[in-house]
Amino acid sequence: MAIQIRPLASLAALVLLALAGAGGCGGESDKTCGPCSVDPTPWDYEREALQIGVRTALPPGIPAGSRCEATDPHLDVASDCSTALGSRLGQRHLTVTAADGRRYSPALRIVPQRQWAALSGDAGSSGSTVLVASRGRALGWGTNGSGLLGRNSTDVNAVQLVAEPVMSYDQVPLETVAQVAQGSVSALALVNHKVDRYFLEGAVWSWGAQANSASTLPGAGLQVTAVPVQRSADPTDRLAGAVRAAAAGDALAAVLDDGSVLGWGFHPGSGPGGVQVQFPRPVMTETGAALTDILTVEGGSNSIVALGADGRVWVWGFGMAPDEGVQHQARTIKTAGGAELTGIVSISAGSHFLLALDERGQVHAAGRNDLAQLGQGDTTAVPRWIAVPVLNPEGSGPLADIIMVAAGGAVSLALDRAGQVWSWGSANVAAIGCGVSRCNRRADVQALPGPVVDEAGVGQLANVVSIAAGHGHSLALKASGEVLIWGSAGAGLGQLTADAPESFHPVPVKGSFGIDMLRLDPAAYPNLTGRFR
Repeated sequence: MAIQIRPLASLAALVLLALAGAGGCGGESDKTCGPCSVDPTPWDYEREALQIGVRTALPPGIPAGSRCEATDPHLDVASDCSTALGSRLGQRHLTVTAADGRRYSPALRIVPQRQWAALSGDAGSSGSTVLVASRGRALGWGTNGSGLLGRNSTDVNAVQLVAEPVMSYDQVPLETVAQVAQGSVSALALVNHKVDRYFLEGAVWSWGAQANSASTLPGAGLQVTAVPVQRSADPTDRLAGAVRAAAAGDALAAVLDDGSVLGWGFHPGSGPGGVQVQFPRPVMTETGAALTDILTVEGGSNSIVALGADGRVWVWGFGMAPDEGVQHQARTIKTAGGAELTGIVSISAGSHFLLALDERGQVHAAGRNDLAQLGQGDTTAVPRWIAVPVLNPEGSGPLADIIMVAAGGAVSLALDRAGQVWSWGSANVAAIGCGVSRCNRRADVQALPGPVVDEAGVGQLANVVSIAAGHGHSLALKASGEVLIWGSAGAGLGQLTADAPESFHPVPVKGSFGIDMLRLDPAAYPNLTGRFR
């Protein structure tokens, strides 16, 4: 998809809403708008950008009694000027008719949704975590395996005890980040930024082992700072217009705002053959058509899972084929009756398995079940990637009233409507969060969902608004803004020590001084539960 970027100079006043210039009468706009008698406060162009797919109250500044009408097919504005919803990135225009009959043509800037965490099923295998802070910086801590901390260090054994910004290639912190997708050896970020006089919405940046720029060909070594992903060998041909990205081992993908999907890296869903693809190209389905109408993608372990606008689930990559081999092209997940799994509102990809949440709040799982990842009460294999309902803690029916799922290496998580977290899968890893008193290290699995314990290790974890799971650790964001972590030992546990013991219960990620905690503002992330339908 060609990304058309309009020069800022072509917009009057460089603000989201400006009437007759930047705050008063005079200027070229007076010739069309007539005499000025109202002077609303202009919207701050950077701060008040609307996030795609989220109906948002418009910032103050429109005169009372005005009527609004969208003049762009990808913008929906309430007639009373109260809210707006954008379905494509970039500048979108509307018409404001004031009570006195004067008409204005402001512009809204639509940007990707901000997400606090997007771990793949193999993320953190080297002991690192990368998140998006409330104000749009990518922050990382732990071990610098594959250069995933983005700190301009080729020492993959270096440790970073506190959360520090990912750096761009020009040695400044990566700013205006909407989402970070972290895999085992690569990371991607969606960035909204200026290039000269232009805004570039949903630009994709990368670092680690699979960054692709003219100077970092695949296999040429690590990219230890973030660089723009290129669509071709031309360094000015940057990948932009993305609304979601996924990193899964050597497989990378991005959804563009028109619903198309691009893949690159190893086995990106581009067709038969085990080739390494340097530059993004369309992901193809088993029928040979380009994959379209996709809302989001999630990374597993060298595999990608996608959610369609129609509620179907698509998969491609390693471990996603019926025979556990390589699926070179995208195909849909089916149920035991042979029908396609539908009605799904959010997805998560683990290590060779996936979780899908339907509109009724029930969880479906498909893939490997050797460690009870599918929540069936046993470790019996489910053939041919057939989706099955995850059972409740009693095994008497489906797990219900769930609002979010997160698939990790061999552990599954679910967040219920009450803010409590449940887990199932391998009981030999601390990421299951079952607490020292309840976990039986001699048991291989926890075959049915059980409560993740709270910070004291006794009651059930509560007041949680979002969850994430990686290779050996799990994360939760509390309503208070605290970031909790449990699982793998070492610097990646965020406890200001390089040799922290693994934790079977959640602990707060520490702040820079060791006495405070890393906090995020939940209000900065409008889609905390990852629901895209």
